Amino acid sequence: MKNKAIFIIVASILFTCITANIVFAQFAGGAPGPGDIYKEFTFNHNSNNWRVTDPNATNSGAEPYLPNPILRLGIDDLQGAIHAEIVIDFWTGHVGTINKKFRFNGKPWITIPELHTLGPCPSPGNMYMQQVNHLIDVPLSYLNTGINTFEGTSGANAWGWGQWGWYGVVVRVYYGPGKSHASGQITSHSSNSTISDNPTIAVATSGSVSRVDCLAYFDDYDTDGDGNYLDFHRNYHKGSWSEQIGIKNHVGTDISAPYQITWNTQWVPDQVPGRIKLIARIRDNNGYWFVTNEVTNLTLKRTTSSVKIYKATGVPQEFWVRAGRVKSCTVSIPTLSGATAALMKVASWNGNDGSDYFYSKVNNWTMPKYGSNHFYSYDQITVPVSALRTGSNIFKISSSTDHHGLEIMWPGPSILVRYGSALPAPPAPPGTAPTITQQPSNVTVSVGQTATFSVTATGTPPLSYQWEKNWVNISGATGPSYTTPPVSLSDDDATFYCNVSNLYETVTSNDATLTVEAAPLPSPSPTPPPSPTGNITVNPSFEDGTSSWNFYTNGNGNFVVTAPGHESSNAACITTVTGGTNVQLHQYDLPLKSNTDYQLRFSAKSNTGHDMTVSIIKNGPPYTNYGIGSHSVNLTTSWNTFTIDFRTPAFGDPVDDARLMFWFAGDATSGDEHWIDNVVLTSGDSSPPPPPPPPSPTENITVNPSFEDGASSWNFYTNGEGDFVVTAPGHESSNAACITMVTGGTNVQLYQYGLSLKPNTDHQLRFSAKSNTGNDMTVSIFKHGPPYTNYGVGSHNVDLTTSWNTFTIDFTTPDFVEPVDDARLMFWFAGDASPGDQHWIDNVVIFEAD
Repeated sequence: MKNKAIFIIVASILFTCITANIVFAQFAGGAPGPGDIYKEFTFNHNSNNWRVTDPNATNSGAEPYLPNPILRLGIDDLQGAIHAEIVIDFWTGHVGTINKKFRFNGKPWITIPELHTLGPCPSPGNMYMQQVNHLIDVPLSYLNTGINTFEGTSGANAWGWGQWGWYGVVVRVYYGPGKSHASGQITSHSSNSTISDNPTIAVATSGSVSRVDCLAYFDDYDTDGDGNYLDFHRNYHKGSWSEQIGIKNHVGTDISAPYQITWNTQWVPDQVPGRIKLIARIRDNNGYWFVTNEVTNLTLKRTTSSVKIYKATGVPQEFWVRAGRVKSCTVSIPTLSGATAALMKVASWNGNDGSDYFYSKVNNWTMPKYGSNHFYSYDQITVPVSALRTGSNIFKISSSTDHHGLEIMWPGPSILVRYGSALPAPPAPPGTAPTITQQPSNVTVSVGQTATFSVTATGTPPLSYQWEKNWVNISGATGPSYTTPPVSLSDDDATFYCNVSNLYETVTSNDATLTVEAAPLPSPSPTPPPSPTGNITVNPSFEDGTSSWNFYTNGNGNFVVTAPGHESSNAACITTVTGGTNVQLHQYDLPLKSNTDYQLRFSAKSNTGHDMTVSIIKNGPPYTNYGIGSHSVNLTTSWNTFTIDFRTPAFGDPVDDARLMFWFAGDATSGDEHWIDNVVLTSGDSSPPPPPPPPSPTENITVNPSFEDGASSWNFYTNGEGDFVVTAPGHESSNAACITMVTGGTNVQLYQYGLSLKPNTDHQLRFSAKSNTGNDMTVSIFKHGPPYTNYGVGSHNVDLTTSWNTFTIDFTTPDFVEPVDDARLMFWFAGDASPGDQHWIDNVVIFEAD
């Protein structure tokens, strides 16, 4: 049940960050070294947020996955940090996807390297099936102590659906020698010595220690997926959504003193004398790791047997089959004389989808089913020696499915052959894996109540617990029972389960389902007001409940209809339980005419006075602005009615794909409630009204509105590179402001400050503007200094073209009791403008409306 909604992807390596001085390191070429002190911070993706899609994808199948999710990762210590890097469990992406990138906290994008830059993969790397553990440097300046946001983006591929995937990440922060840590060293074995099969490695430690891992450097199957067989072997690939990302396929782990780890070398290939190295990493009780010195120049000595590894050649670029296709590669074995056993090591994606006819064969021998349904899997399959041939052995795969099919991951399979007598298995460690003796039960509660889930398990201590909700870790839920916060209707039918772990294994409990029953609504008022004639919205006053309205959050919250509304029976109530980066209430497929005046009117309030924004946009990519773009709504704790006049773009034929969207992310915080009612969208005369006469100069609040006095009273700032000059002619005047972007910045603005405004007064802002590319800008009027209070216009989007247009914004100042003289009028270009853009502004007028 844990693998519920896992869809097709041919994911392509990971995040891509185009940034100077970013160092890309293959897994073999980096990672912790002797003396390093570091801490690891992990994020585990789920079936809803693992895909990264080209924002400009043209294939209709990409639409459900946009916009790309913005994720959150906690880092609790950057004190004394000297370096950071990220390990990614990355799946190949749709074949041919380019420009894979990621970033933290809105900082510059970091590019994910292509496979052929890491190892022996032929170019181009983006054409090969792969699940690679990338190791990439992250500048410390990109990270924050506390919550960090991170996201991926993607370029295109040949068929209009660039996409790749990530299953989990590990951010590793390194510290200077002053950071408190445990320490230790490998005491058995020593450098320049000989080891036999299944050796025991002893590690002496000092300080408070909770875990010791041992790794070895040798030549074997490439588990981390970069094509390098000679490496410190380990990888960070998840095998299911419920599995937590972490190190695996290393020598071994011990969690109790004395720290002794037996290395199972039964199928470790023979090594060049002196090639093997050992290293250990030691974790203290606070989560800080220390890396021991290497033990080097070790020789694996065998007297009665030999193990050889034979690697694949001729691996296809797209080692992926469906619809009856067959693909193959070759493994050459020079001799089978004296062979007593054989083993294949292979990594796959969707190796066993449990349905359509498919097979893997070595020569004429059909292999048993292996792999996971729509997931990564690394498998070791016993192969009869009789199935092998001296010389070329053909490994081939086929599948008849019309769905995704079977993928073999780079660098293809390897076959290991043992010659001589069989080796004894290493002794099993003393102890038992966890066993769940009491499963969690289903729980039913009402809105606002809490729910408790419990599990009982036995096994060798210490046992650790991690509860998950809908296949996502619950922060802090690490005990045998878990109690939810007060629930809402959005929690109904949520799935909870617990992962119980010890040194020997991780087991997962049965699913338990949470049922949330709605509390009864108050009696409605008897008579709703009639909807205005010509209203385009459906169910504007929520008299039909939630019908035609849609709510989404990637955090935790809910949408219900409550009574009474504002001068009507009902209203929408949106509750934020925990914040998200995408929280919206919307209605879609609304019809709009081209180049037509409209009016949007609605009533709203919030319990905290926190604002929201409203937009009218195209319902699908590229989410074209249809007249209102992220218009800030200045809410109070009392009902107010808001009116927004706008004009649709000249898109030719009428459209029927408009989305009216109320957006809460960025403004709302945990515990906020927003109410909305009487949502009316009506059209006016299709010909625009004549512009109002300009105010007399004495009425205008701005100074030097037409730039006739040059740049006087206007201020320009950028943290990138750009300039502000006054050019001629302007728009129906002598001069205009011209802002040029040389390089992008995150703070680029032209502004005037010290403006005077009266409280609770209607005003109008009017100006003319254009840009050389048609890229937009925003305009705001707010308090010049902290806390930057919104004085009536908050990040109002200005839909520019390459020709002059005049824009009018009506607004009402807040009730700040006395007049203020600290207002800032700000034109903002960051986020919209690109290098080379030029924006012109003229005739900037603010006056009190009649």
